[in-house]
Amino acid sequence: MANQASKRNLSLDSPSSIDFALQPNFLELVHDAAASARDMSVQELCDFVWAAGRLHLPVATALVEAVESKQLTSGLASLPQACKLICGFKLLKVRNPSLFLKLWHIVLPQLARADITDLTFLLESLCLPPPMQEDVALPVLDAVSNAIADSSLPLHDSTAILEACSRHWGAPRPIGELVARILERVQHPLDEDFLVRVVPHLKNVPLQPRTFHSLLRNIADARSALSARSLYAVWLLVGRLRSHVFDEQLFHDLVEPLLSAKDELPTDVLAFILFTICKFPQFFSSRLRVLVETIDARLSQPSAAQHTSFEALGFLAVSFAVMEVPEHILARLFSVVDARLDGQTSAKPLSYVLQALCIAKDHNRDIRRKVCQRIEATVHQFSARDVARVVEALRSTHNIDAFTILVLSDSLFGRALETLAHANLHMLGVYIAFLTEKKIRNPKIWNPILGRVVIESKATHKIEFSAMPKVRTHLLSARLLFPDLFRNASNELVDLFEPSGSF
Repeated sequence: MANQASKRNLSLDSPSSIDFALQPNFLELVHDAAASARDMSVQELCDFVWAAGRLHLPVATALVEAVESKQLTSGLASLPQACKLICGFKLLKVRNPSLFLKLWHIVLPQLARADITDLTFLLESLCLPPPMQEDVALPVLDAVSNAIADSSLPLHDSTAILEACSRHWGAPRPIGELVARILERVQHPLDEDFLVRVVPHLKNVPLQPRTFHSLLRNIADARSALSARSLYAVWLLVGRLRSHVFDEQLFHDLVEPLLSAKDELPTDVLAFILFTICKFPQFFSSRLRVLVETIDARLSQPSAAQHTSFEALGFLAVSFAVMEVPEHILARLFSVVDARLDGQTSAKPLSYVLQALCIAKDHNRDIRRKVCQRIEATVHQFSARDVARVVEALRSTHNIDAFTILVLSDSLFGRALETLAHANLHMLGVYIAFLTEKKIRNPKIWNPILGRVVIESKATHKIEFSAMPKVRTHLLSARLLFPDLFRNASNELVDLFEPSGSF
């Protein structure tokens, strides 16, 4: 078994890697391969490190030992191998500064000879925590800048660089500047490879709104050439942007190819795109009715309704409720949802359905009761993000009885406290807002949440810090309603939300 894993070495360059990853004993094979990593050739080991990193496999320690035993960090690794190892070990979240220092000592003197493949490995490693020192990052960025200065750089090389830069959330600002320069040079924004591999992930990169607007304008101007697959990729990006990136004409130009391709797109994809459109109600138009009618016609067919995912039904529930579609269309959708509720355990679609039922009229009482029962039955499986989703949905609740809210909130906040260590500032803000709006005063819930806010405010990444103003606003509202909860607030909490000290 170890030999089998070693020979296959999990290389993602191999077409058979997918089949290998689907084997029932996959992790067992991985651990066997890692245990025999010292017996691999140097190239096999480098491929294994990178592939294991890409798949987030729990074998970092064994692979570090194997690499060091072969003295690859002492200069025996070639430039391409060292680049691959740096990226693989960063993906594996290895915390070993000495290891990386030795590998960079191999790479930096040879950087002028690095090809695009080498540079993409290095760029991706720059986008992964912990941040690189400037004396490492700047030479890499300079080398990439020199490469893209060549006007003959093929589009597929530009695509590879952009993909490496945008694959992970939290890329440093210089990466955003580099990506913006490359996007200016991309002459064929409708290349399907570029659209599918790069565009959906560009929100991971710190780009200016004008860069997003310019890119989407280029795409919209040639919209008639968009394939159904590319169209979905574009809307994945649109769903992660804010309204100030768009103007009304641009938004409508992006909707137009969607209406033309509606019969080619699966219901699940249409549902997601409609849900995305509903994030921008200021851009609604009567033409969207065609999309609603297409989806409704499909849901009226039992086989099509059965093969629509429950998550898509959640997207549609919120979208139809927000768009105030005709009553018979909404009733048909809720009928399909009702038939599929039994056994559902995923918090995301359940929260969307709950939110829709809260927005819609009062005739869906029986379905609301069932949805609440499903949430209560599965809340013990929820992650912190799941809990926050459902709490956010409950915030919009005006037509669920107070007793149901009390029972649900008790279960939800029990789970919220169990998963509190994984809650970010945004989630904490949702909790605080709900507890305040529903006038739930329970120190056993409030005190841990307030303590977590202080911790997160210190440790959070600067990108996440945009949530702080909302959290501060929610906290100040809570203080007005429950002054006794804040009477003995820690100095850290006081300093955090009122720097003047007058909390």
